[in-house]
This record gives sequence, C-alpha cells and structure tokens, in this order.
Amino acid sequence: MKNTNQTRLVFVREEYLDMLRLAEPKVSTKKRPYVFLAVKIAEQFYCIPLTSQTNNVRQKKGRSKRPNTFTMTISGPKGNEIAVLLFGNMVPVSESLIDTCVINSEMLKDEWIFIRKNLDSIVEKAQNVYRSRTEGKNDFANLWCCDFKKLEALLSEWLQDNHSEVQDAIAEADEIASGKRESKAYKNANAMIKDILDK
Repeated sequence: MKNTNQTRLVFVREEYLDMLRLAEPKVSTKKRPYVFLAVKIAEQFYCIPLTSQTNNVRQKKGRSKRPNTFTMTISGPKGNEIAVLLFGNMVPVSESLIDTCVINSEMLKDEWIFIRKNLDSIVEKAQNVYRSRTEGKNDFANLWCCDFKKLEALLSEWLQDNHSEVQDAIAEADEIASGKRESKAYKNANAMIKDILDK
C-alpha cells in the first residue's frame, strides 16, 4: 500500500480554491465544503474531491453518469454506492493549505475503509488521469479534467505571495522587538506576527 502515512482525508483552504476557480472552472464548485483525499503524484500533493452525489443520485435527477475514466465509485460495506472520487477535479496543494478531516461519521468511516483497501488502485488512477491531461494528447481528458499544469503554476504563485507576506510580517515584528517601532504588548512573537498578517 502506497503513502499510507501521507494519504488522508482533508479540507482545503477555501480562499485558495476560490483563486483556482477564477482560472479553472472545473475546480469543484463552492456549494458546500468538500472533503478531499490527499495523495502524492510524483513529488506533488494533490487533493481529490469526494462527492456523495453518486451515479444513482445523478440519474434520479436526470443527469448523465460521470465517465468512469476520471472517477471511482466508493462502495459501502453492503456493496452500495456511497461516494465518488473525482480525479478530473483534483487540485495541487501544499501542506500549509490543508487541514486533516476528523473521521467522525459512519459514512466517512466506510469511505476511509474503502480507500485504505484500494489505495494502490486510487493512486495509480490519479497518476493516469494526471498524465492523460498533462500530455495534452487526450481530447476527452482535456474536456473533463482541470488543467493541472495551470493549477500547479497558480499554486507556486500563491506560495510565493504568501511567503512574501510572512517575510514582511517577520521584518515588522523584528522592528517592534528592537524598539524601532511602537506597538501594543503581545504574549509572544507568534501572536505579534499573526496580528500583523491579519491586518
């Protein structure tokens, strides 16, 4: 089984997803908080959204079935559909952009059991979908999947911008600590930097 210590259910920071959606409309919509499955593809973390809108639910609403090429159905203990992994909508992340999801419901427990049992197949499918889209030779993948290379470039920009903000905050905190700038009292340096970043 691959990456069991790194593969986990997570939430992704919503402001980061909002930024990605501006450039890539295939990023999962903002109708509700998505739980994602974090996996590593090469050296990059990717988060695959899970949806409880199974093919049966879609068909009842008169919607077409999602293509199996870019999805995987998660089955419960009775063999029934309980969720779907949306590989075409996965997004690149860094550790700073994700929070581990606490598995506190029976459905999440069942989903996690399925994921652990099928992790090799899940990682392999994620890699195959990634290659299909990034190699640019598969029109079907181009139609259904996010532009992963574009999203990776946006992630790099996000991290650079965020790093600059943190460095500016540290510089300001240093000035305050050295007495070059007046400020209110703080319990510790972390509280000071957080206050500066939140301005």
